[in-house]
Amino acid sequence: MTNVKADKCPLGQMFFMSSPQAHAGRSLERLTLWWRNRRSARRALCELNRSPYGELARTARDLGVNVERLGTIAARGPLGVELMQRMAKAHGLEPDALRRADCSVAREMEERCTFCGLRFRCALDLMEDGGEDGGAARAQAYCPNAQAFKALRG
Repeated sequence: MTNVKADKCPLGQMFFMSSPQAHAGRSLERLTLWWRNRRSARRALCELNRSPYGELARTARDLGVNVERLGTIAARGPLGVELMQRMAKAHGLEPDALRRADCSVAREMEERCTFCGLRFRCALDLMEDGGEDGGAARAQAYCPNAQAFKALRG
């Protein structure tokens, strides 16, 4: 491997990838991301299963979803929300500023990222070359929130 460098993955774990052949060696990176996200999702689901129904109902109501949807969101793991925050930053937006602007828009965007079928590609694009700006440019073609980020940026 040439030009090996360490980057932080969206889940805060150290992770090594080679850069000019980043696309060729992505299988291991995808598997690592998937495994870490899956492990976090399993922990969240176990916590939900131990919670009393009344508490789950209150949490779901606070989030604007039903209890079943809350479980579905937990099962997807934290990767989607973390990616949305990183992608917002790549677009020049601060995630906290995004929430202050319109909480319902931020929730919709988080949900789109959580259920996006290309989350792992997004994570890898954001990590590639150690720069988030390039990830934002590459994501324009597939990101379900690309237009929303553009509109929020002004």
